[in-house]
Amino acid sequence: MSDKHPPQHSSEALLEPYEGFSPRVSGKLLSHFFSCYVTLPCEIIDNSLGYLTVHTCDRVPVKVSLLKVQTKPMSRFVDILSKYCSDDGGLLVATRITNLGEEFDLKTAEHVIDLIHREPWATEIFNVHAQHDLAMMNDLEVISD
Repeated sequence: MSDKHPPQHSSEALLEPYEGFSPRVSGKLLSHFFSCYVTLPCEIIDNSLGYLTVHTCDRVPVKVSLLKVQTKPMSRFVDILSKYCSDDGGLLVATRITNLGEEFDLKTAEHVIDLIHREPWATEIFNVHAQHDLAMMNDLEVISD
């Protein structure tokens, strides 16, 4: 692979500035959004040395890198805008953290996420797959170069 195209599926891949659509996801849905930006409502379990360990709304543990984020988490519950970058266990690289406070109903968040990702709403209303489809097309272009 040339220097022009950094690895797309590793934590070393460059993070481009992103202000587009980032669907809310649960832990069980995360693997469907590899190489995409997502928003993850979660509870902080451990905060140490540039990484968070969080539980997603469906209680899946996830490791999150804080190397690219300006705002540090200051509450028990947070919304994390991040890119799912690693094929070796699910590392997310956070680009923005929104503090949600000390009390937040993750069970309700899980129900809302399940509804958003249910067809036909996922495709026809919320368009949760648009970013993933674009990433797949970009990967195909890199392969053909």
